Amino acid sequence: MKTKLGLLAIVLFVGSLLTACSKQVRTDEMTSPSHVTIQAVNGRYQFYVNGEPFFVKGVGLGMQDLDFLQASGANSFRTWGTHNAMQLLDSAHKYNMMVALGLGMGQELHGFDYNDTVAVARQLAKLKADVDTFRNHPSLLCWVAGNELNLGTNGIPVNPKAYDALHDIVGYIHKVDPHHPVTTTFAGVNKDQIRVALEHCPDLDFLSLQVYAGLAAIPELVKAAGITKPYAITEFGPKGHWECPSTAWGREIEEPSAVKAAGISERIQKGIVNDSSGFCIGSYAFVWGQKQERTPTWYGMFLNSMGRVEEARQRFTKALELEPLSIIINANFGYHYYLARQYDQAAKQLTATLEMDPNCAQAHFILGMVYLRQPKLGDAIAELRKAVTLEGYCSRYVAELGIALATAGMHSEASRKLDDLEELSQRRYVSPFWRAILLDALVGRREETLEALEKAYEARDAQLSDLKVDPGCDPLRSNPRFQALLRRMNFPEK
Repeated sequence: MKTKLGLLAIVLFVGSLLTACSKQVRTDEMTSPSHVTIQAVNGRYQFYVNGEPFFVKGVGLGMQDLDFLQASGANSFRTWGTHNAMQLLDSAHKYNMMVALGLGMGQELHGFDYNDTVAVARQLAKLKADVDTFRNHPSLLCWVAGNELNLGTNGIPVNPKAYDALHDIVGYIHKVDPHHPVTTTFAGVNKDQIRVALEHCPDLDFLSLQVYAGLAAIPELVKAAGITKPYAITEFGPKGHWECPSTAWGREIEEPSAVKAAGISERIQKGIVNDSSGFCIGSYAFVWGQKQERTPTWYGMFLNSMGRVEEARQRFTKALELEPLSIIINANFGYHYYLARQYDQAAKQLTATLEMDPNCAQAHFILGMVYLRQPKLGDAIAELRKAVTLEGYCSRYVAELGIALATAGMHSEASRKLDDLEELSQRRYVSPFWRAILLDALVGRREETLEALEKAYEARDAQLSDLKVDPGCDPLRSNPRFQALLRRMNFPEK
């Protein structure tokens, strides 16, 4: 026994020495910053990384999967903050990519008050600490200080003190970090907004513009705005939801994927490839991953709804290897297991997610759906109640809670959820499908449910994106009308 313990002690001691050595090697390697400049050569501005030209071909990062991103031709990605930044920078280094690292600043649009000197000072201290932490990483390309600070509320111009605060952090970066340029992003290209920003913060190294339908005209927009600094396009993609026509009830109409692809390709060609101004230094498409903004499909480049279960699992596994503490990735992995009908694994994954963040409404909701299908009705109702309490404006959460209540025989309370959906519909779009499936759970009106599906399809309702694989649709799956709808939506047969 003593011999075994002695051997174990030796193994642990040697292992600790090896670990210490490997950490020291990593530390030496990862604290030598790349020297990044922006230079004009032959009338064209460009990044130079350690003396070599670097034209950004990037994405806004919404999921990890950097091997696929690299294989797609990207050489950079941007973030909107510093959460898990060291891990992201290390991953970028592994795949020979550079990172435009976001430094999150409060927006007036979301309630930040730049007249609050205490809050502004606290924010500056946090930003300085982030700069000190990450400035020597070799995969850092540049700093993106603040995102769309030009957006105010109700059309009111933003407080210029926002740009004074920007000036403070830009000045600090220039003082302590001679290796990396710094920018801030603007929603659109508004001459007056950019002028005010530059009056208060003239020492930005380049500007960052975020445009969607306007990408094709970006050289003309830049010229009209009087911009004489180099610029990057830090967000572009399909037409924005604010740029698309709406239904009679005020719901924006999302373009089909083929129309999106053709439109994006044309705008890239006109606004970036054919730009002869020499001011554009690269671009970042929005967004590499899946993001719920108006719909789950509007801006995201990937879906988990085509039935390719094993491929999706591999992607999620790799994403978690790179970012194990991401609440969004963990919750979405649970949703993947739910769609794959691997309910025990889904419950395990979502329970672990809620241990990391007990207030994650999405995780409570998905776990509630898992329990509903197992069925564990008491647990399902408890989880769905928590989801609705945290995010009661989400019509799907309300509908699924109503279904769980109806399934448990609590018809009076389930009926009140129909009223809740009606009240929600006065303030925001509520898919006719959610009302219909709740009504079906209450009184078994199958044909009305199928009619509602048809209406949702005609309205291009993105809530139907999981129709092929959602277990909640299993009672409809053998119906010929349901199968015909799947074919009209061009889901793959297998």
